[in-house]
Amino acid sequence: MYKLILISLLCVFCTATVLSQTNDQIIIKKGRYYVNDKQIKNKELKSLLKSEPESAAAFKKAKTFSTIGYIVMVPTIIVLVPTTGALPAALGGMLVATPFILISNKHMKKSIVIYNSKHGATGFRNELKLDVVLNQNDVGVSYNF
Repeated sequence: MYKLILISLLCVFCTATVLSQTNDQIIIKKGRYYVNDKQIKNKELKSLLKSEPESAAAFKKAKTFSTIGYIVMVPTIIVLVPTTGALPAALGGMLVATPFILISNKHMKKSIVIYNSKHGATGFRNELKLDVVLNQNDVGVSYNF
C-alpha cells in the first residue's frame, strides 16, 4: 500500500513539474528582440521563427516586403540625394519605400505573436512548493504548482 502511495506521489510531482515549464517568449523592446531579458541576434531570431510553420510564413512575408522597401530606398539615398536637382525624386523614392517597410514590420510582429502563442505558457505557475503541514490531529503534505 505504501509503495502505491509513493508511486502516485512521484507521478503527481513529475507531471506537475513538466506542466509548469514554459517556453521562452520573444519580446520586442525598442526595435530589438529579447528572450529571457537577453538580446538575441538576427540569426537566432530567424531560426526561432522558422521552427514554427505559420510563424515562418509570416517571417518570409516580412523579409520579402523589407527587401522590396530597401531595394527602392537605398538607391534613392545613395544616388539621388547627393545631387541637388534630384531631391523630389529622392523624396518620391522614400515615399514609395515607406509602406513596404511598415508592412514588413507588421508581418514581423505577426510572426512573433504566432511563435509566442505556440510556445507560450501552459497556464501553470513556474514556482513549485512542497510543504509538510502539521496540525494537532494529523500530518499532511501540500504541493502547490
